[in-house]
Amino acid sequence: MVRQLLLSLLGICTVIYSAFALWDYLQFTEWDTKVPLQAIKWEIISKDVDSHTFKANYSYHFNGKDYHKAYVFKKPVFVNLLGAEHALNDFSKDYTTTWISLNHPESSSLQKTYPLKELISTGILWVIFCYFLLLPLFANRF
Repeated sequence: MVRQLLLSLLGICTVIYSAFALWDYLQFTEWDTKVPLQAIKWEIISKDVDSHTFKANYSYHFNGKDYHKAYVFKKPVFVNLLGAEHALNDFSKDYTTTWISLNHPESSSLQKTYPLKELISTGILWVIFCYFLLLPLFANRF
């Protein structure tokens, strides 16, 4: 009874994590075109007392239409505000274009990173889930 409950919980966690990893991968493949930014405004936001990152409010023009977006960066994260302020000048120089989808130009991102960690973790979770699922079949043989 406890084994089935734990196996069900592991299965649910595996499926949910897989869905998030699949979403990240689909977002990565959807953004296929780079367009230049018209304007970008930077600010530093505090996620926590010792966690600061950058937020960019930007706009771009595509197919005769203007789009305005905001993007909160996942990385880098700074432990103090002073470090974030010093890094902002160097960091902001790298962003002059945005990734968009040709099918949905309102969907855009300043960072396009392959979700390698999430996909590897998903694979490991599936291996662990299958191991515990098939373990009784092999254990009862001996």
